[in-house]
Amino acid sequence: MYVQRVDTVAEKLQSRKAYLTSQTARKLEAAKQLRQRKIAGIQFKAADATARAKSIAVVAAKDAATKAMRIKGKVETAVQRRDRFLFFVASKAAFYNARHERGVAHVRANLFLDARTTVVKLESKMAAAEYLRTLDLRLRQSKAALTNERAANVVERQRLTSHVSPMIGAARIRAGQYMASERRNDVLTDIANRAHGFVRKAVLTCAVAEVRAKEQTDTLRANLEDRLAAAAERKGDLLACHANVMAGGGPSPDRTMAAAVARPQSARGAFRRPSESTGSTGGTVFRPPSPGSPFYSPRRAVARSSSSRSEMKGLRHSIAGVDGCFSMPTSPIGA
Repeated sequence: MYVQRVDTVAEKLQSRKAYLTSQTARKLEAAKQLRQRKIAGIQFKAADATARAKSIAVVAAKDAATKAMRIKGKVETAVQRRDRFLFFVASKAAFYNARHERGVAHVRANLFLDARTTVVKLESKMAAAEYLRTLDLRLRQSKAALTNERAANVVERQRLTSHVSPMIGAARIRAGQYMASERRNDVLTDIANRAHGFVRKAVLTCAVAEVRAKEQTDTLRANLEDRLAAAAERKGDLLACHANVMAGGGPSPDRTMAAAVARPQSARGAFRRPSESTGSTGGTVFRPPSPGSPFYSPRRAVARSSSSRSEMKGLRHSIAGVDGCFSMPTSPIGA
């Protein structure tokens, strides 16, 4: 039993030893792997650091190149700006120099022109003063001559006035008398013309009224005579017709036709227009029969026309006599 325990312990020791050996080998392997991993990590870090350093160096180089390019561009821009500024300053200086030179030239030209103008003004003033002196002398001479002439004219006017004033006064009096006589003649002529017109109008009015009244009376008388003659003829025709009828015979053809023609005329005469039956004075006017009427009498017409012509001739003579009585004289003094 002890041997068994020893064997068991030995087995346990062997198993323990094998376990420890396996554990040690595993740990060693793990340590080896860990060391390898660490070495790989360190190598990776180193490579990474190297790559990072390289990239930093590349970036730095790029930055340096970029900075160099920027610096170069800025230097070129500054150089161009400096050149432009220097060109602007030079151009401005040249412009100011040219303007100053032009101003100096203008000042010199103005001074020269002012000198010339001053000389010309002095010369013109001297010539004007000389001319004014000459004009003053001529003016004084003219004033002296004018004063002498005016004194001579005054003396002559006084002499003329002393000789002519009585004649002028007489002429004025005569002119006043003539104008008064002309005004008096004009007034008398106007009065005579108005009186002549008034009297002529009154005479013409009276004469026309008389002529119209006489013509109306003659017309009435002639119409009445025509009507009486027509009535007598109609009465004779009627008596002749009645006698023929009583005797058994018919009416005469000529008298029957005359009666037939006379009736329409008398009928038409009965219905005259108011303008033909009344005159301008409002009374009845009987006009003489026409030449185609059966009541027309050539003898009465001739007598009526001759009487009218004689009356108008007498009216004209009377008006002429009135005109002759109130004719204007040739001169107002004679009127």
